[in-house]
This record gives sequence, structure tokens and C-alpha cells, in this order.
Amino acid sequence: MRTILFLVRTLLPLWLAVALGGEGIEQWRMADTPVSAVAFSPDNSTLATPTNDSTPLTLTTDGRLLGPMSLTLWSLETRKPIGKLSAGIRAHSQISRIQFSANGRYVAASGYYSALLWDVSQSQKILEFTPGKGSSIYDIVFSPDNQMLVVAVENSICGFGVTDGKLLKKHTIGDAKDSVGALSFLPDSKRLFLWQGEREGHHFGRLIDISTGKTLMTFKNDDQFPVRYSCAIPDSRHVVTGGFDGAVVMWDVESGKKIASWSVGNSRIAFLEYSKKQDLIVAASEDGTFWFNSAKSHGNGRSVQYNPLGCGSVSADGSIVALGLGDGSDPNDRSRGLIQLVRIGRSRDKK
Repeated sequence: MRTILFLVRTLLPLWLAVALGGEGIEQWRMADTPVSAVAFSPDNSTLATPTNDSTPLTLTTDGRLLGPMSLTLWSLETRKPIGKLSAGIRAHSQISRIQFSANGRYVAASGYYSALLWDVSQSQKILEFTPGKGSSIYDIVFSPDNQMLVVAVENSICGFGVTDGKLLKKHTIGDAKDSVGALSFLPDSKRLFLWQGEREGHHFGRLIDISTGKTLMTFKNDDQFPVRYSCAIPDSRHVVTGGFDGAVVMWDVESGKKIASWSVGNSRIAFLEYSKKQDLIVAASEDGTFWFNSAKSHGNGRSVQYNPLGCGSVSADGSIVALGLGDGSDPNDRSRGLIQLVRIGRSRDKK
């Protein structure tokens, strides 16, 4: 019976994907533990995921992996490992974010207690940043000009040079009680969008000058749920956010006003990215709702229901989405450690 239920949960989403505009390609087992983060390289040749070092890992009841972590680079052509980036995340820190630089030369990963930066071509670690005791890391982002990696630590941001890992900028943002996250650079590499605050009724967005730390614009959200992810649209006028309530919102960076909003699912957003080539906003919620829409459209977009998931990423050309299945809550979940590859096309809005 469990096998039948597993097949239904696996094959039904593939059929729905085809019916609604996405084509399920395959399920690809990466590990026996939840896939907590995933990222495509800019040239669409490589997929990066967390992987175990030789040290045994322990999965806690709240879904954390205890022990060192590293990244494995997978060939999308052969579906086989082509490299490993080690000296990973320190103990008690599951990798929650992976990002490549725009030129593909560098890749960064972060968990709550460490951020790492590697030169991919040399398989060389450039930076291992661990904040002070009691401090946590909430997000990382590369500047579009490939010069800086910005790390969000509590209510501050730290900018490191990608060539040598040296600290270039450090700015304290607002109240010490309000941590910052959901980072995204505007295309000019001079303005950084972030979301601040996790307390109910006290959270908002900021657009800051990365050189000075000065706030250029604030973004007020009437919803009680804070934002988890953001991505900038290359027109330099719009930023999109994904919240803990499953909502995706588009903002005007010149006025700070909300332009459009969409309900993606009934749980928090698991990932949110933008594909420039396809002009697609792509997102998914942890309940398994996968959604994509044209950035120029305020229509409903398209959605497909999958298994519960914990992360995702869209390829640079906007043709494939990798969904990390299994939310980590059930050790017996047979979808844990699976990557679902989904081929998508340009969204046709529902009328």
C-alpha cells in the first residue's frame, strides 16, 4: 500500500505538470537526507547541492543536520557528480542557501552559523565566515558585477571581496531586535534590497545604498507575515518578495508601493527566483505548490501541485526548475533526498 501511495504521489504531479504547462523530466536521488538547498550555474551545466562529508550526520527532530557539510557539483548532462567543494559548514548548521556569482566563477553557501565562498574553477575555498557567539546568518547574495558577496548577520550586512574574502563593507541596519534577510541586489550593484524584522506587525523592506548603508526607500507590508526571499527584476524598478504566508508580492522600488500580489500556496515560500531569458518569476511553497508567471503580467500565472518540498532553483535560461522534495519533518518520507526536475515554458496567464 505504501508503494502504491508513493507512486500516486510521484506520477500524479508529473501528469499535472504536463497538463498545466510544465513537463516533469525525472526524479533524481541525491542523498538519504533532505535536500535543503540547490542552485544552477549560470551556464546551466551544473547543479550544486549540499552533501555529506565523511563525518556521520545526525538528523534532529526539527530537521537540522548536525555535522560538517560540503557542496557537490553535479553535471546536468550526465546526472553524475563532477566535483566537491569541502571545508564546509560548521556543526549544527544545515546549508540553507546556495548561490553562484553571475559569471559562474564563484559559489557561496550559508547556514545559520557559517557562510562559505569558493572559486569553482580552482575548487579553492576563499572565505569561511563565522559570526560571533549567539549571532545567526540569514541570507547571502552576490553583487551582479561579481565583486562582492554580502552576508546578512542579525541586523547587519557584511560585504566580502570575492577574490580574497576580505571584509569591504559592514553596515548596521535599524533596530538590533530586527534581523535582516531576503537579500537581492538591483542590477546596478549599488542598491541592495532587504527585508527586516520577524516580529508580528513589525517588519518592512528597505532599499539601501551598499556603499553607505543609507536607507533610500522603505516598503511597508500590511500582512502579519514577514518575507523570506526576494529577487530583483532587471528593469531596475521592481523587486519581488516571497513570504512566510505563501504570498508573492511585486514592489516598485521608486515609490515603495505594492504593485501586485499572488497567493502561491498555504505554507511559507520555499524558493523564489527570476529568469531573465524567459521573463519568468518562479516560486514554490513548502506544501508543494509550484508556480510561475511572466514578470510583465499581473495575471494569475500557472501552478502545479507536487510533494512537500524544502527548496528549489530555476535554470538561467528559465527552461528547468529543480525542486528539492521532502520537507525533513518525516524520517520515513521516501521523497527525502530527491530532486524533481521540471521543464517549464513561458507562462500563459489564466483569464
